[in-house]
Amino acid sequence: MALNWRDIQDRAVTLSHNYKEAQDEDRDAKPFWKDIFALYNIDPRAIGSFEERVKMHGRAGVGKIDYFAPGRFLKECGKGSRMKTKEQF
Repeated sequence: MALNWRDIQDRAVTLSHNYKEAQDEDRDAKPFWKDIFALYNIDPRAIGSFEERVKMHGRAGVGKIDYFAPGRFLKECGKGSRMKTKEQF
């Protein structure tokens, strides 16, 4: 089913109201991003994966990023998160 812009806007307003009190990344991040994908009728599992393990640049060990869509984008959110340049990854 194709969405029109008005449907997307209405869904976005509802989503913003549903998450305006969200404070716990561990509890709220995954459902939030699933709902973001749902705004556009996208199945997040069809293009990527949540909690992808990654090597940490400049540190030993492995970390996790919130969502990774190979060849498209990666997403990391959380308290204190900020945009990073390609060189910082």
